[in-house]
Amino acid sequence: MVKYEDITIKVGFWRGDGVSQVEQIKFRGRLLASGTEFYGIENEEDMGIDWEIYQTEEGLYIVYWFQWSVFYEDVDTADYAILDTLPDYNQELEGIIWGPYLNPIPDNVIDKAKHLDRA
Repeated sequence: MVKYEDITIKVGFWRGDGVSQVEQIKFRGRLLASGTEFYGIENEEDMGIDWEIYQTEEGLYIVYWFQWSVFYEDVDTADYAILDTLPDYNQELEGIIWGPYLNPIPDNVIDKAKHLDRA
């Protein structure tokens, strides 16, 4: 039996000076997969994107991404997309907040989601 729970994700932006514009998105669902993709400048882990794929109680899929940096002057951003099916490899996403997003979801995150989606 699939167990769903109340989930809250935060979307918007955060700046190093404390200024932010964030809203909470709430839904009932289950986490299918998560992972972090690093793409540092000074070292491997000073910038990255955290990915999460959820399945909602209604059977939709929410892909959430949080793009972050350890550098004070950078702006961290988070967005999400709602899909009818699990995302495909190299699929471009249309974020609700920021619009088109060109970074593909890492293959290992999609693989995890596909595995749990069958459960």
